[in-house]
Amino acid sequence: MACADGHWGLELSTHFAFQYALMALVAMAGFACLARPRGVGLAAVVLALHSSPLLGLTGAPEAPAVGASRKTRLLMANVRTSNANRRGLIDLVVAEQPDAVLLLEVSEAWLADLAPLDAEYPHRLAEPRGDNFGIALYSRRPLTDGQIVQLGDAGVPTIECGLEGAGLRLLLTHPVPPMGRRAAAERDRQLEAVARRARELGPRVVLAGDLNATPWSPIFSRVLRLGDLRDSREGFGLQPTWSAGLPLLARIPIDHVLVGAEVTVMGREVGRAIGSDHLPVLIDLR
Repeated sequence: MACADGHWGLELSTHFAFQYALMALVAMAGFACLARPRGVGLAAVVLALHSSPLLGLTGAPEAPAVGASRKTRLLMANVRTSNANRRGLIDLVVAEQPDAVLLLEVSEAWLADLAPLDAEYPHRLAEPRGDNFGIALYSRRPLTDGQIVQLGDAGVPTIECGLEGAGLRLLLTHPVPPMGRRAAAERDRQLEAVARRARELGPRVVLAGDLNATPWSPIFSRVLRLGDLRDSREGFGLQPTWSAGLPLLARIPIDHVLVGAEVTVMGREVGRAIGSDHLPVLIDLR
C-alpha cells in the first residue's frame, strides 16, 4: 500500500502533477528570456516528468462498437453535506436527464429535500449519514441485486447494484480523505477492496466515486491494476473537479468513473457548480 509503506505527506504531493507542469513551463519561459540555458534544461526535465502522465488523457475517445446497445447516462456528484443548495442539484438532474444519479455526502436532510426526484427516479439505494460519508443512488431503471456493503475497515458504505437493461454493474464509494498516516492507510485499504470487488464483478463494471486520489497517486494506479479497470477520462482531458471554488488551473481531479474492459465511454464532462466544493461528473456509457 502506497501510504502505509511511505509517508502520507509525500503521497499528497503527487496530486498536483498538472500544476507542477504549468510552473515548469513558466520557469522555462523565464529562463529563456534571461538566456539561462541550464535553467531552461532543468525546467524542461521537470516539465517532462510531470506532463507525461497527462498525455494519456488526451487524444480521441474510443469509438463505439457496431450494433452496441443504447447509451446509459450517469450523473455523479459529491453534494457536500453542509451544502444548502438542493435546487442546484435538482435543476442539473432535470436539465441533463441521466438514467441514474450517484450521490456522495448525503444526509437525512438531503434525502428529504430530494423528494422531487422520486417520481422520475423511483428506484433508490441510500445510507444517509451526518459525517460526510452518506451515499445514495437514484435510478429510472429497476436496480438488480442491490446492496450496501462496507469494504475495507474505515466503516463507510459502498453501494453495489446492477441497472436493469443496461448490462452494467455499479460500485459507488467514498473513502476517507488521506489526512494523516492512519486515514491514508484506511483509504488505501478501502480502495484496494473495492478494486478487487470490481474485478469479481467482471468486465462490465463501473466504479465511481470521490476517491480522494488523483490519477498520479500510486494508489490510483493500484486500483486500475487490481480491478482491471481504466480511467474514463482517457481521450476527454483532465476534467478537474475539486475544489469548485478555485480557478480551473488550480483544481485537481479526485471524482472518478473507472470502467471495465467491455464498457465504452461515449462522452464525459464536468457539470456546472451546484454549491458543493466538488463539481459533478456526467458520463455516457455503452
